[in-house]
Amino acid sequence: MTMTLYRAFAGGVAALGLASSAFAETEEVWSTCAAGRELSPGVTVGDTTYGVVFFGWLKEPDPEMGCPFWYPFWHGNGGRLIASVQRQGEAGFGNVAALTPPPPPLKLNDGTEAKACVDSGTVTWPNDPDDELDGCGQGVASVSAELSWGCTGEVSGRFEGCLDDQDWLSSGSNSIFLRPPKVWGEIWADPE
Repeated sequence: MTMTLYRAFAGGVAALGLASSAFAETEEVWSTCAAGRELSPGVTVGDTTYGVVFFGWLKEPDPEMGCPFWYPFWHGNGGRLIASVQRQGEAGFGNVAALTPPPPPLKLNDGTEAKACVDSGTVTWPNDPDDELDGCGQGVASVSAELSWGCTGEVSGRFEGCLDDQDWLSSGSNSIFLRPPKVWGEIWADPE
């Protein structure tokens, strides 16, 4: 089955639009690997950052390992995703940021409504660059989000993964990204 997953995630994984109706209507528990790169760092107003945009790709999980690492787009064989993140709290070592639901109604660029929203979640950064969380690697943040298919508020899926935003060069108050941040992990859905 071909899956095209548009993830307008206004909260880490805040909104998932499923373009394949067969994929969206399945009654089975399923999972898929997701990996991608940040396209835009978003805008911060107060303690909330809006519109952090990621582009990504999907593939079947490895039967033995699941989705343990980031993979380049040419290894993605199960569709693409677009994600717009909304988070409360600061990014960086020693911090935890909350992922918050997007304001309704959420629509995709083609006019269809998103099929899933983040109910709640967190991004947790390790205390320093040498620490590791949840098998993500040294200095890499851990991401966890509860998903609500149909944006009903009833939790029926989740995302567990990693965010590597360390590829930047800092000089005083100026930071330059050498490579855009990477995100990867596994999306699970239980439609019942």
